[in-house]
Amino acid sequence: MLHLQVDKVMAMRGIKKSYSYLMKMGFSHDIAKRLSTDKVSHLKMSHLSKLCEVLNCTPNDLMYYDNGGNLPLGAEHELRKLDKERFVDDDLIKNLPLDKLQELRSYVERLKNEEG
Repeated sequence: MLHLQVDKVMAMRGIKKSYSYLMKMGFSHDIAKRLSTDKVSHLKMSHLSKLCEVLNCTPNDLMYYDNGGNLPLGAEHELRKLDKERFVDDDLIKNLPLDKLQELRSYVERLKNEEG
């Protein structure tokens, strides 16, 4: 099943108060609450589009796939690209030694320069 993880993407973007941010971006109280707590069972395409616009991402960035042990998918299946393990764990970065953090920062800067 596909799931949204808006709060995780917002945290990666440095947005600490996702509910407040969504309200400022024009989402209703109900939608902002559900999105910020990842309790979304369905989503209008207009909301998905707006999320992608304000977070500068694609729908794939906001979703992960969990088959719950049912229907085993082959390793090459396209839904495997949405495996929730593809996100970097915040604790992994927090626990890096300072010299490794500097290497990571340099690498990220190089990636940004390649885009521009």
